Amino acid sequence: APNIKAEKIEPVRLWHEFSRPEFKEMPIRQIYFTDEDTIEGICGEEQLYRFIIENGKLVSVTPTDELPKSTCIKGANLPSYPGRQWRANPVCSCDWLDNSNLIATEDGFLAKVRSDSSVYSIGPAISQGPIRDLCSNPAAGIAYGVGGDADDVGNLFSYTEKEGLTYLGVTICDRADDDIGTCASFYPTCCAISPSGEKVVVGVGDRLSCVYIY
Repeated sequence: APNIKAEKIEPVRLWHEFSRPEFKEMPIRQIYFTDEDTIEGICGEEQLYRFIIENGKLVSVTPTDELPKSTCIKGANLPSYPGRQWRANPVCSCDWLDNSNLIATEDGFLAKVRSDSSVYSIGPAISQGPIRDLCSNPAAGIAYGVGGDADDVGNLFSYTEKEGLTYLGVTICDRADDDIGTCASFYPTCCAISPSGEKVVVGVGDRLSCVYIY
């Protein structure tokens, strides 16, 4: 499927902050909005760092020992490819409409778990590898997810009750008309949606250590 061109994209290059030799690769581990224009997240491996982005600009990077545990609901009889039931393991989830939840599997499937614990299979959202993160704005009726194998090309997708799953493509920014320039990341690890539902942010796990704000 072709990539969908975003109306607006603002990359934030954390690797500029970590370009000194003493720093190793800094994958983005978690990311979230604290308000419509402020993004916080955790990056790093052995040493973790908390970063803050305001209005598209990196304003703070500080060491931290805290990596909050993400919660994931459980679900029985989650969807899988024939013969691959052993990969029908939940990896992440998010709130959805009518007190239900969206739940993602290790094999790239997306499902809805209703309030009565029944499971509705939405289908494969990622063709290779797991779904790595989900985010949603139930009031706006939209959810986003990222995933893909670490050695393949990961992508972003969306889901609504009206349109179902929509493949959105890879995280590439090519802006020759200003000083943003070009950057591309193929290992998306986390995502978040703003309180209004108008913005989505994607963090990546490759050595570029970028955050993409859509």
